Amino acid sequence: KRIAEGLDRIREIEELKLKAGGESELDLQAQIADLKAGLAAKPENAEANELRVQIEGLKEEIKKTTDATVDLTVKRDREKGEVERIRGLVQTKADDLAESTRSAHIWLHKGASDLTPLVVEVNGDKAILRDLTDPSKVEEWTAAEMLAKLSELAGRSDKSKSYFVFFVRPGGILAFANLVSAAQGAGFGVGYHPIDETTAIRVAPE
Repeated sequence: KRIAEGLDRIREIEELKLKAGGESELDLQAQIADLKAGLAAKPENAEANELRVQIEGLKEEIKKTTDATVDLTVKRDREKGEVERIRGLVQTKADDLAESTRSAHIWLHKGASDLTPLVVEVNGDKAILRDLTDPSKVEEWTAAEMLAKLSELAGRSDKSKSYFVFFVRPGGILAFANLVSAAQGAGFGVGYHPIDETTAIRVAPE
């Protein structure tokens, strides 16, 4: 407080000096020098100095504590995010396992044969063509177009290197009979597997 008051007084004297237009400049400079000397001649006592040291120490401790708290908060949020990510993965695996136990699956793969199976799933109102080289490639045929679609497929396929395999569900018996006749009429070999309504058909990845 004493230092602040002295500095304020020095500023006032300097402003007066400027207003005086340089008059009595030596006197003003002498007053400023006296004030500065007075401040320098009155050092803080030992008690005030010790208190200042304690305050600085407390400020440093507060800063360290604050930094540590921020660091812990960041780490906690990062670990919480990782926990949530792992929990999501575990839940996904659990859901997949539960789904696999609820329903049966048939996994399709080409095998070691040089012949390529043309796999067609037959149901009451549609037929589904599956590509064993690409699990994501599925072509659906409606009941009205399935015979024409099969004829197109037979026309662009090599009967010496491929054959038809039909997976027949109960609702697709009549459609299956017509498709088999069309495939055999085009000169292709035919195989078939009856399956129930709920069994899922999936193409196995390479």
